[in-house]
Amino acid sequence: MSYVNILENILDSKDTTAGGGSAAAIAGAMSCGLIGMVARLSIMKCYGLTDSQYIAFAEELDQINFKLLRGSMEDSKSYCNIESAFSLPKDSMEAINLRDKEILEAALCEIDVELNNAQLCKRVIRIGLILKGNSDSNLKSDLETGLELANVALNGSIRTINDTLSLIKDNVLKVEIKEKISNLMEKDDYFEKVNNSRQY
Repeated sequence: MSYVNILENILDSKDTTAGGGSAAAIAGAMSCGLIGMVARLSIMKCYGLTDSQYIAFAEELDQINFKLLRGSMEDSKSYCNIESAFSLPKDSMEAINLRDKEILEAALCEIDVELNNAQLCKRVIRIGLILKGNSDSNLKSDLETGLELANVALNGSIRTINDTLSLIKDNVLKVEIKEKISNLMEKDDYFEKVNNSRQY
């Protein structure tokens, strides 16, 4: 299944195989396209960065774009695995234990997918904030829309992780995952730091 199929499933209100996590990843991929475009259109314009920096940012965003599109497919797959695990029989203690094991494994896979997607979106936001002070003001709406999409994607991944946490019974593991969520939710001050120091 391709990301095009995932998008079609998201747009189909009758489909239940692709939800918020997949939509968030696609929003993140869209942000990469917009912010990468801003970087490319800033080449040879003397907006504060070197051409090699603009090119490097654009190429990195292209790579993240691909990873997030793949992440949308991985999210859908892991969600379907959770659904399949819940449908396993519960007619014996052995079956119940196997079912619980499959649910846990599928849930942890879903969380790993979303943690990775969220980290990628944090990087997109960092690049976007760097470009915010170093790109053509005529592209302001494109850049700000890209940043908004990246933030939507980040928050969507975090919400999916929080929802999936209810399937985790191990409190130690829960604490570890919640700490990762807290790190993802920390307020970004990249713009202030980067544009004041001019180090990228």
